[in-house]
Amino acid sequence: NIAHGEKTPSGPDLHKVKRDEKVCRTVNPLLELICDIVFDNPSTRLAVYGTLAPGQPNESVLTGMKGDWLLGNVKGHVYQSAGLPTFEWDTSVGEISIKLFFSKELSQNLPEIDKFEGSGYKRILIPVTLEDQTLTVANIYERADGEC
Repeated sequence: NIAHGEKTPSGPDLHKVKRDEKVCRTVNPLLELICDIVFDNPSTRLAVYGTLAPGQPNESVLTGMKGDWLLGNVKGHVYQSAGLPTFEWDTSVGEISIKLFFSKELSQNLPEIDKFEGSGYKRILIPVTLEDQTLTVANIYERADGEC
């Protein structure tokens, strides 16, 4: 866990924290590229369940990009946290309806959307079942638990 660093008797090892952050900055883009190759470009898809959806308060975050919206479902549940809808992926519960935003411009905008979502959310990849029962993989913002 980068945020806490290596625990030592004298406190966190801040040098290890810096090394871990550098490794993540180097490795994460490579992992995203590998996922794009393996899962047919999930960086072009964002599953939306709350305020980023069309007609919702933060739709403007996505409206500057050319793209299409599809309907789909993901396993998990949405609940309110600090007055905002919050998603938690859970394969043991039913499916919830989402809107899937597909845009070739999305991948270059994901870092800005990550900043907008803030530390309370983390972006993960999730299987999405589309209306025609096609299965795809997309990004979604899930509740963050302080993980890397």
